[in-house]
Parts: sequence; C-alpha cells; structure tokens
Amino acid sequence: EIIDTVLEDKQKIEDLENQLKEKEEELQKLKRPVIFNSYDVTESSGTTVYHMRKALEGTALYDYAELFCAIEKEYGINAYLLPSIAAQESSWGTSNRAVNDNNLTGLEVYEPVSRGYVSDSKYDNLIRTAELLSSEYLSKNGKYYNGLSVYDINTKYCYYEDKSGPNYKWSDGVISIANQLID
Repeated sequence: EIIDTVLEDKQKIEDLENQLKEKEEELQKLKRPVIFNSYDVTESSGTTVYHMRKALEGTALYDYAELFCAIEKEYGINAYLLPSIAAQESSWGTSNRAVNDNNLTGLEVYEPVSRGYVSDSKYDNLIRTAELLSSEYLSKNGKYYNGLSVYDINTKYCYYEDKSGPNYKWSDGVISIANQLID
C-alpha cells in the first residue's frame, strides 16, 4: 500500500511538472513581441487571442478577436490589419453600414452614397474581406496586387471621392490604428 501511494504521488508530481511546463510555454508566447509591419502585411504578428482581446476591449470589434487571429493563420494576413481596416471603415463597428448591413470593412463602398456590400453577418464580411485581400490584393496573380504594404493595398482599396487617385489618409489611418492596437 505504501508503494502504491508513493507511485501515485510520483505520478501527481509528474503531472504537475507537465502542467507547469505548459504554462511556462504559454507565458513565453504572451511575452514575445507583437508586431504590425505596415510594409509587409503578410508578416505574422506573433499575437495571441489574449493580446487581441486586450487590444479590442471596449470596442464593437471585441467579439471577433479570435477570428482575427484565425484569419492570420488561414489567409496569411497580419492579425492586426483586418481589425484596423474595420475600425477605420466602420468607426470601430458602430457605423450605420456596420450595424445595418454587417459591412465592417467598407466592402464595395466606392463613395459615401454607395450601398456597399450587405453581408449576412459581420463574421461573413470579415471572412469575405480576408479572402479578397489574400487572393486579389496580396497575391502576385491578384487583380489588385501592387505589393504587400498597407500603401500598396490602398492604391486600389480606397480612392478620393472624385477618383483622382488613392486617398492615402486611409492607409495612414489603418497604420495608426494598428499601432494603437499593439500599444
């Protein structure tokens, strides 16, 4: 009976050591730097769902923190790009288009009076935008490819109302928001 107790205690100690090792690995992930490279939005952010939730806390985009992280893995787009676009295009998820049309990202909004894309859900809008960015803006074979930076995306994503050229205030805003989220 004493041997059984010692063996059980030994197993408990091993289990606790394994749990401690797992927690230490999780802690190391939380300590690593989180980045947004505006010159290459395909560079991984190094973020976690915890980081993203903390960054989006108190905003209408908070519920999509896990999705933004999953999009990075699935589509190779830095996890901070899409929430920054959504924040820029939808006033942090509170605009009429965001609320009534589930359009967080300004999809198919070419001028202020445009109807824009009406999504079944905000989740669907974010996925559709990620797919579009990945295949058409960030792929060398994409219809709107101009490079991997936020400015390169901007050349086809957001124009001045008079269509005189890209409105680079858009990309400046997206970059500023991404940096704000990381801070």
